[in-house]
This record gives sequence, structure tokens and C-alpha cells, in this order.
Amino acid sequence: MPRPSERGSIRANLIWAYVILCCLGGLALLPGAFSSTPVQQKAAQETGNDTTISLTLDSTPTVGNSIVCVISSGAELTIPSSVTGAGVTFAAARNSNTRRYVGIWYGTNSSGASATIDVTYPTNVGGREINCTEWSGMQTASPVDTSGASNGKSTVTATTATITPTSSVERLFIAGTRIGGAVTFSSGPTNSFTLLTASAQPAGQGAYRVVTTTSGTYNTAITYSTSGDWDAAIAAFIPAAAGGSTLKDPIGRGIIPVPRAMLGPVPRLGEWVMAWFGRRTKTISGYTAP
Repeated sequence: MPRPSERGSIRANLIWAYVILCCLGGLALLPGAFSSTPVQQKAAQETGNDTTISLTLDSTPTVGNSIVCVISSGAELTIPSSVTGAGVTFAAARNSNTRRYVGIWYGTNSSGASATIDVTYPTNVGGREINCTEWSGMQTASPVDTSGASNGKSTVTATTATITPTSSVERLFIAGTRIGGAVTFSSGPTNSFTLLTASAQPAGQGAYRVVTTTSGTYNTAITYSTSGDWDAAIAAFIPAAAGGSTLKDPIGRGIIPVPRAMLGPVPRLGEWVMAWFGRRTKTISGYTAP
């Protein structure tokens, strides 16, 4: 522990550090790594019976980014046998196929090799839909935090399962619903989710997203114009910076890695910043200068 005289000197340094940080163009602690909106999004639908549906994004994904797709069809019990393309290896975060089919599929760390995404079903299905988004900053290994599925019969409102993230660190929630019949949206989505619109919003399918940084439980609901049987899926994804945050300058460059445990009182951060700049070379409040 610093002696009393040292603590006084440290407090003075902390005040100056805080002033300097505030004056450098609005430096800010930005937990997590997700933007509040996707890099790009695109939707497509196919009618009639077939085993495939394809979608081509407006541009090739940026190398290292992730793709999340809400995929659905009017055929219950039929889960796609494969989802490929966009330079990623797709996996299902959650499937719901009790009355219709809707699933959330994702792939991380795109190679940027292709903008086309192909979905193949094991048998002919009717009313196939896909809505895909590109995201930066997703954790590449095991990015799914938690997920849920739900279904309903002969109702106008489709409500996802309620899920609870494992921590309050930033999460990207993607949800999808699929109801039978030719319907339109009446209201929703609820609970701060935003409808993922694109060049063509598939009839009967809904795709929704929200980025959060608070703990608690999450779900969303959409009300359609007419009642029907439906399925819903929801998944929470983890950002690459889930283990810490980065102090960023006004144009987004990360300049100082900040352990998440330190995202508390400004004095502790100030001490660490002083240590980082070499102003202190010994351990201060448990943190040692790099």
C-alpha cells in the first residue's frame, strides 16, 4: 500500500489524468464490440416446393466478420440439412420446428470468399425464407451465450422464449418467428427489439435484433394481421471483447486495453493509466505497470 504522502501524490495525478483523457476528443470506455446496427443485411423468399433457397448479400463480407441468418419455412419438422457460403462455416444456434420451422444460424470469421448463402433442405418444402446480417466484433469461438425456442397454435402474437444471458457484458440478440399463411405485421417487435428490414421482408417470417449491456431476461413478441400456428427462436451472441474493454479514441482506435474488473471507480482506472504511461513503476492498488 502507498504511504499517505504517496496517496496524496497519486490523487493529484489521477485528477490530471482524468482531465487529459476528457480533453483528448472525448475518450470513452466502450464495453463489448458490437455496433448497434449490422454492417449489412439482406432478405429473400421463395414460394412453391423446392429443397433450396439462396441469398446474395449486397457486398462480400469483410474478412473476420460474422454472419447471422434467420431461416424459416412453412413446413413443420423440416430443419435444413446444410447452410453454406459467405466464407464461413455455419452452425445452428437454435432451431424451432414444432408447428412451422424457424432457425438462427451463424458463422464467424469470414474469409470474404463469397457473398452468396445457400440453404438446402432434406426434402421439398414450401414457403422458404432467409434474412441474413453481417456483424463485426463477434467472438469467433463458441459465440452463442444462450438460446431458446417456443411455439403456439392459432394466435396472432408470436412470442419468443425468455432467455437470460450468463452476464451483463454486451450481448447481441437475434430472434425470428414464422407463422403460417400470407400475413403482414400488425405491431411489434416488443422489448426494444428492432425489425430487421431488408430489400424484401419475407411474408410470414419476422427477424429482429437488439444489442444490450444490462443484465436481466430477454424476449420479444410480434403481432401478425391474422392468427396462425407459429414457431419462434432467439439467441444471444457474445462479443469478442467479452473478457475486457478497450479505451477508444474518437475515431474508434483501441489505445489502452482495460480489464473489465477495472470498469468501476474512475480513480482505479486513473491509477492504471498512470502506471501504463510509466508514471508509476511499482504495483498500485493491485495493478502493475506493463
